[in-house]
Amino acid sequence: MGRIYDRQRLAQYYAMADVFIMCSQREVFPTTCIEAQCCGTIVAGFDVGGAKETKVG
Repeated sequence: MGRIYDRQRLAQYYAMADVFIMCSQREVFPTTCIEAQCCGTIVAGFDVGGAKETKVG
């Protein structure tokens, strides 16, 4: 797919996904986790760095 610059198209991809997997073990500011959650997608990944700060619930 490559890099997606269109925000609406990116939001559609996030919303179509069943789950977003963050594979990074060290993430300072995981914007992608926040974006996925804003589109209603479940996020799974390591409980480290900034990723643990984006947990909902």
